[in-house]
Amino acid sequence: MKRDAGSPSPRAGLVIPAAALIALVLLFSWKLALTEGILARGDVLLFFYPYWDYRGQALAAGRLPLWNPLLFMGAPFLANSQAGVLYPPNWPLALFSAPVAVKLALLSHLALAALGAYSFARRALQQSRLAAGLAAAFFALSGYLTAQVEHVNQLQGLAWLPWLLLAAHALARSVVARRRGARGPVLASTLVALVVSLQLLAGHVQSAFLSVTAALTYAVILTLPAVARAVAPPAPAAEHRRAGRLPVITLAWLLASSVIAPLLAAGQVLPTLELSSQSLRAGGLSLRDVLSFSLDPRLLPRALLPGYSRGLFSEFTAYLGVVGLALAVLGATGARGRPERLALAGISLAGLLFALGAYDPLYVGLAALPPFNLFRVPARWLVLWTFGGAMLAGHGLDDTLAGCSARRRLAGLALPLLLTVASPLAAGLVPAGETGPLGLPRAADLAGWLAALGALTVLLWPARHLGLAWRGPAIGALALAELFAASQVQSINHLTSPEAWTSVRPAMTELLAARGSTPSSRFLALSGLRFEPGDTPELRTALRPALPEDAFYDFIVATKHKEVLSPNLPLAWDVPAVDGYDGGVLPLRHYADFTQLFTGAASADGRLRENITTPPDARLLALVNARYLITDKVMDAWIDGVFYDLEFTLSLAAGERASLAYVPRFQTTAIGLAANGFGGSLALTLDDGSQLKLPIRSSLVALPEPSTPVAITLVGPLTVRGLSLVDTLSGAFQSLTLGPYRLVHSGDVKIYELQTLLPRAFVVPSAEVVSDPEALARLADPGFDPAGQVLLAEPPATDSAMPATGGGAPAIVAYTAERVEVRAAGPGYLVLTDAHYPGWTASVDGEPAPILRADVMFRAVALPPGEHRVIFRFQPRSVSIGLGISGAAWALLLIVGVWLLGARRRSSPP
Repeated sequence: MKRDAGSPSPRAGLVIPAAALIALVLLFSWKLALTEGILARGDVLLFFYPYWDYRGQALAAGRLPLWNPLLFMGAPFLANSQAGVLYPPNWPLALFSAPVAVKLALLSHLALAALGAYSFARRALQQSRLAAGLAAAFFALSGYLTAQVEHVNQLQGLAWLPWLLLAAHALARSVVARRRGARGPVLASTLVALVVSLQLLAGHVQSAFLSVTAALTYAVILTLPAVARAVAPPAPAAEHRRAGRLPVITLAWLLASSVIAPLLAAGQVLPTLELSSQSLRAGGLSLRDVLSFSLDPRLLPRALLPGYSRGLFSEFTAYLGVVGLALAVLGATGARGRPERLALAGISLAGLLFALGAYDPLYVGLAALPPFNLFRVPARWLVLWTFGGAMLAGHGLDDTLAGCSARRRLAGLALPLLLTVASPLAAGLVPAGETGPLGLPRAADLAGWLAALGALTVLLWPARHLGLAWRGPAIGALALAELFAASQVQSINHLTSPEAWTSVRPAMTELLAARGSTPSSRFLALSGLRFEPGDTPELRTALRPALPEDAFYDFIVATKHKEVLSPNLPLAWDVPAVDGYDGGVLPLRHYADFTQLFTGAASADGRLRENITTPPDARLLALVNARYLITDKVMDAWIDGVFYDLEFTLSLAAGERASLAYVPRFQTTAIGLAANGFGGSLALTLDDGSQLKLPIRSSLVALPEPSTPVAITLVGPLTVRGLSLVDTLSGAFQSLTLGPYRLVHSGDVKIYELQTLLPRAFVVPSAEVVSDPEALARLADPGFDPAGQVLLAEPPATDSAMPATGGGAPAIVAYTAERVEVRAAGPGYLVLTDAHYPGWTASVDGEPAPILRADVMFRAVALPPGEHRVIFRFQPRSVSIGLGISGAAWALLLIVGVWLLGARRRSSPP
């Protein structure tokens, strides 16, 4: 439908619609925009807040954050595109705290998506202002985008989708119009490249891939009717040949733009490609991973209909509303002879079919091929369904107001009615798992769907005497009311107190207080979230009056995460961790290989807690400089009135001995044991220097008289899980910690300090070159001493294997993210247990020295005899070269812009 007669051009009339759309965004997300509440669920809390906090602090200090020393035992930061370091809209957000910055990013990009959708509907599709405004609301404020607020960079990238389609439309039209000169295609393809580069910089490559696929599909379909017209008789043969090339020409321009875009974003693209080559996912994902989170067809009714009482899993949420769905079908039924609608219908159908992933044979075939094998979650193709459906819904409204046939109106109502009927029928078919079973739709959902269908039916067939002028605004109001009601159960409106991010928990205090060395020692959290914070009643009293129950629940979950400093929270609190969390290009391949020693299998996202069933070998914890171990008390036990710490188990063969690292002073009349059978003996050293040897025949070993042990040694054969000092006279007891640990904090969780820690940097007297599998086997051997020999992946230039000189432990005199300075004495190998990665360089006394990959994932430098000053610097060439290419590409873009402006002025009449 053409735009309103007598109305100003789309360019001139943008201010009022823009203000209205921004107001709608603020209305739908009023809690996010107007209250102090923050998002504190899932990836927002555990990934984006920490990353954005670290990025913001670095940018505010005038530093480009290249390296992250706090997670994964070191990992690239800028190269991880999800950090969004080079995305221009993120730069001013460095002035705000992470939760506020995320709020501003979400609100601004929802507005950007709405404005882009409106511009596309008006300029490309020639829809009326009302229809274009409603289409924009369907895209920006319906289920898909509002469900992605926990994936901030994904939403940032997808907000540019309408602008990319607008540029692709202009490109296709300029090719079909056969205008003289290249100005039209050059301008349009330049805009395509600019938008795609911004999507790449936003940090979600999959969003850029989906968007480019949509643009290619749309632009090629748009040229096909021109081909059909040109080849129809009596068109000349030359016209046939040129018309046949139109899709190819359009495709060539778009592909050229897709090549230019990475050049504009090369400062991000090259470091990310380098990181990808070192990633666990290098070479692509397994078929199982690629097809993970496919949309089960049995979930389609719930995915495409709004939920008013509860939200569906965020990746599967794609509703336009009952009204939007009906209007989209109505618009699609009018696609005959209208290439824009055909293209939108093609995009929608492709998005819906590809979202089925494992349930779509075509997608299963593509899943093994690049670039499909680089991405998980086929359900993310639903964004194409959402955009195409939203634009078709705008056409549907215009067609309705123009008086379309009753058959088309009935067709529009048929699909939402069918889904409404199918939803309860499919409820029993949905398999159990994270996406089900959902059970029957709740009464509020069914009532909402039926009410919307009934009201829309009345509006599509109004009584003649009521007139028609009010019908368009009424349909729009009904659609917005439906979307608003559904948005209230989406993540965008699930906020909690800002203290969920800012408050400090007791266990955190212990680790924060321990900082101060250069660098601070690492920690590893083994605790799950099964414990209940001890101050829950006090928190409920303080917060529950102001927070609804679901918000309070989110607050408690966030509190538990902070208590154990779940990945990636250590990044925000400046506490080095052994592990980290990333669902993209991290973890590094060598990190995944090494941490199999802890978990038995590679961790796909880097987190170790979920995969560790027992505390790792203390030798390995000492090697990675993990001074602290965080666990919960869920498995601890009270036995016969005595509390036992059951975190560690000692299994001793006959005659084998194991001493406790720390025994507190406590008057004792008996030693209590939680053991698997009884045998062996206890060897005690008392405070007066005397020795006792007591056979273990029961769970309570009595002392001859009240005494104060200062050292305890267990002698096998014995398997013991817990040990406590007991004063049977008073009923008091003191639980002990088995193994080389000391309990330094006991609250909601426990913190143990390893007493046999290796420093972050140490000199090893000898080395051996072995393959990674052999290195892993050697490291797993309990008899292997990492402080006595280092296992290298490649031979050193010179042999530094000499007897140790006793020159003392190395001293780290400076430690920052991208520079480490160590003073150490050779001969030997200086081992720094930070991740080995391309871009790190080393110098010994000012002379360049090769960095060797040591013990699978760390750095080592060969040292000749004597005292030395060793400096490690992170200076990745991928960043400097990438930024240089980006600078040249942007300069060229500026030149092209000046040329286009000059050409336009020269072609304008005087």
